[in-house]
Amino acid sequence: MSLLAACSDAGSPATPAQRPVPAQDESPPLRIVRFSPISQSAEYIVQLEGLVAGCRLQHGLPPAAFTPPSLADIHLLEEEELFDGPRHAVYNMIARVAPDAARGCELALWMERSVSIETSCGPRLHGTSTPIRELLFDHRPASVHWEQDPPPEGGCDTRQTPEASESVPREQLPGGASCVWSSALTALAVNSSAAPAPGPSPDATDVCFHARRPVHRYSDASGMPIPVVLRSHAPRTKPALQALGLPRDAMAQELASLTEGVPIAPARFTQAGAQSFLNQPPRRSLGPARP
Repeated sequence: MSLLAACSDAGSPATPAQRPVPAQDESPPLRIVRFSPISQSAEYIVQLEGLVAGCRLQHGLPPAAFTPPSLADIHLLEEEELFDGPRHAVYNMIARVAPDAARGCELALWMERSVSIETSCGPRLHGTSTPIRELLFDHRPASVHWEQDPPPEGGCDTRQTPEASESVPREQLPGGASCVWSSALTALAVNSSAAPAPGPSPDATDVCFHARRPVHRYSDASGMPIPVVLRSHAPRTKPALQALGLPRDAMAQELASLTEGVPIAPARFTQAGAQSFLNQPPRRSLGPARP
C-alpha cells in the first residue's frame, strides 16, 4: 500500500474524491518532539505507595517497605511529529505508573503507542498498540491494530492560513526556537490595536505555534493546514488526572527538540516503518519485585 501516491493520476479526470493535489509546501522538513513530564510531588509518591499496598493486599502478599521509584527520566507523554512536504506523521506514546500483580506488585511503567500517517489528498493510516487499561485490568497480550481512513469525498481544500503577526509576543524556547500563543493571536484578531499578554491563557487550554511556521500547508489527508505546535498548556487538572501523575497546577506539553531542514527517512511515513515503533515492549520495570 502506497501512502505517498497523489490523489489523481496526471491526465485523468478529477472526481470529487480525486481532485488535484494543491501546490505543496516547499518549506524544509520539520521534526518536533514534545513531552509531558510526570509529577515529582510528594503527594504523587504517596499515591503510588497506596497503589502498591492495595495490590499486595488484594493478592494475598505480606506488607513490604515501599521504595520510591526514580521518576526523573519518565514522561507521561512523548510525541514526535514529522512534516515533509505533503507527508505528515505523528508518533505518540502515553504511559502510566502502576503495580504489576504478576510480578509481586512491583511498580512498572505501562505504555501504549499510536501512529498516524497521512499524505495530502490521500488516505490516513492509524496504528495502535494494546491500550494500557486492557494490559492492566483485562490482562490482554500486546498486539497492534491498523485501520485506514479514505480520502474525504470533498477533495482537497486550497485555503491558506496567514502567518502570525509580528506584533504578537514571542516565547523563547530551548534551542533557540520561539512560539506564539493561540490566545494572543485570537486577541489580536478580535482587536488589532490590543496588546496581547505574553504567556498562555491562564483559564483555558492554549497552544503555542511555531513563530515562523504557525501552519504547515496541505499536509493532512483533506488538504487542510496543520498547525505546527511546539508546546501547550492547560489549567488545573482534575483529581483523576492527578492520580495518573500529571502535575497539580497544569497539564503541559513541553518542547524537547526542534529540527528543521534535516532529511527525514521516507520509511517514517510508511506502515512498515512504523510497525517497529508499535511493537516495542509495553512494560518497563521501575523496581525489583518483592516476595
